[in-house]
Amino acid sequence: MPDLKGQTISDFGEQWTAFRDNPGYYGSADLLADLFGPLLTLDDVKGARVADIGSGTGRIVNMLLDAGADRVVAVEPSAAFDVLKANTTANADRIEYLQVPGDQLPPDLGLDYVVSMGVLHHIPVPEPVVRAAFAALRPGGRCIVWLYGVEGNETYLSIAIPLRKLTVRMPHRMLWLCRICWS
Repeated sequence: MPDLKGQTISDFGEQWTAFRDNPGYYGSADLLADLFGPLLTLDDVKGARVADIGSGTGRIVNMLLDAGADRVVAVEPSAAFDVLKANTTANADRIEYLQVPGDQLPPDLGLDYVVSMGVLHHIPVPEPVVRAAFAALRPGGRCIVWLYGVEGNETYLSIAIPLRKLTVRMPHRMLWLCRICWS
């Protein structure tokens, strides 16, 4: 049986080491507020201790810190770990870096929030990650998960799904050139 967890980690590591930046709205606290929706406000994050499962390039970590989080535990198992550290250097004194899969988030961290934005649905077996997230929370702490949805995205998906079938087979250099051409 193939190692789906290892392959997923490897694939995202390759993606995030090739595409390192988080420009504009994509890396803004405004997007974080949109992702949180009615579940959490940016004011709720002020002074909070938060873990980000699947930190990738540090985009969500920086958003949380920009929103006023006191401390962030950045969990990233892939080769993108070095990119994460490079992209969050300005706030490194407020970050605990863990290069482990989400299911190895230590318990009893007393966190106010554990967030996973656009990550959990990519994990082949997410249940151990969810259990680890809840074990790391303080009593009354909350786990906030944002998943990709089909509802309301039908038009986008009608374009993205066929395009994805092509782009997943393209080398990263070609994707980079396409990105520059479309910018």
